[in-house]
Amino acid sequence: MAKTGRISEILVFIRTAPVTPASSENFRQPVSEWLDDVPISAAVEQGMSQGKAGTETTRKYREAMILILCGLNQVPIARAQQAVAQYKDPALAGALGTMLADVNKISIPRLLNPALQQLMTAPATFLANHRIKTGNGAMTTSDKSQYEFSWDWRSQYYLMEPPVAFHHNMHIPFPGYNIAVTKFSGIANPAHVDGAAIEGNIGLTTQLSGCSILYSVNGANLVVAHVWPNEAGPVRANLPPALAAQAGLPAGVILALRLAHQTDLRNAVAGGTFGIFGMVDDPAHTGLRAVGPRNIRMHGYVATAGNAYFIAVQVAGSWQLFGQQNNPNKRAEGVTAFQQIYP
Repeated sequence: MAKTGRISEILVFIRTAPVTPASSENFRQPVSEWLDDVPISAAVEQGMSQGKAGTETTRKYREAMILILCGLNQVPIARAQQAVAQYKDPALAGALGTMLADVNKISIPRLLNPALQQLMTAPATFLANHRIKTGNGAMTTSDKSQYEFSWDWRSQYYLMEPPVAFHHNMHIPFPGYNIAVTKFSGIANPAHVDGAAIEGNIGLTTQLSGCSILYSVNGANLVVAHVWPNEAGPVRANLPPALAAQAGLPAGVILALRLAHQTDLRNAVAGGTFGIFGMVDDPAHTGLRAVGPRNIRMHGYVATAGNAYFIAVQVAGSWQLFGQQNNPNKRAEGVTAFQQIYP
C-alpha cells in the first residue's frame, strides 16, 4: 500500500540520498519498495521524528534509518532511536549505506528463505498462490546455474533468474537448471527433438511465447525440450494432413498440435511418460487431454491469461511439473492460471 505523508518523503530520500560505499546504492530502490509494501504503524512514524535537531538532511538520514530498523528489522522504536543517535553527522551517509547492505544480508534471507523452501518442498501450493517470473539471464545453453531468487515489490512476483549484470534486486541464491530455447526453424528432423537431461532439484525455462514444452519423466529422471516457433513459415510448412484445417491458427497453437502429431524426444527417459505443455486456442483445452493419433498427453495455456511459465521441481526423489500464468502488469490480479502437469 503506497505510503503518504512523512514516510513517503523518507522513501524518496532513501532512493536518492548519497550513501557509502557506492555498492550500497544498488539497494536503495528495493529497500524503499519493500518499506512501501509493508505496514508501518503510526507509532513508528511518530518515533522517526528528530524535532529540530541538526539540518533537514541529517534529520532525514536518521529518520530513514529508524524507518528501516523498525519497519524491516522489527527493532523496538526506543532501541532504534538510540542506535541512530550514536552516529555523528559526517558518518550518516556511511551508516545508511551499511544499513541498506545489512537489509540485503540479514533481512532479505529472512523474507525469502521461507518462500524458497515452500517452492522446493510444496511446489503445487506455492505456485498456485504466488506469481512467478523466470528468465535465463545471459545463458544460451541448457546447464546448471546459480540462480537468484528475489521478490519484485512493484509487480508482486517472485523472480528466478541466473545473475544479470544490470539487476540490482536483493536476492538469495539457489542452484537451478536452465532449460534453453530450441528454435523450431533450426530442428533438422521434427520427428526427433533433443531435450536436456535436467540435473539437480529444479528446472526452469524462460517465459513461454507460443512455445511448447516436451517432457519425458520417470521418477528422478527428466528430459525437457523448450521449442520456440521463432518463424511462422517453418511451423506451418509440411503440416501433417490431419492438421491442414488448422493452418490458420496462431503459430504457437499449430506448433503444439504439430509436435503432438509427429514429434518425440530423441533422448527420452527409458520407461518415461511423454507429454506436451503448449499454447492452445481455447481455454477449454488447457486441461489434460489426449491429442493426435498417438493420444499424446497434453496440457495447454492461452495467450489471454498472461505470461506463461514452466517449472519442474524434484520432491522426495520424483519430478513434479507445473505450468503457471500471470499478468505482470496487473499486480492485484494474482495467479491467473495454474496446473500440475505431472504427475
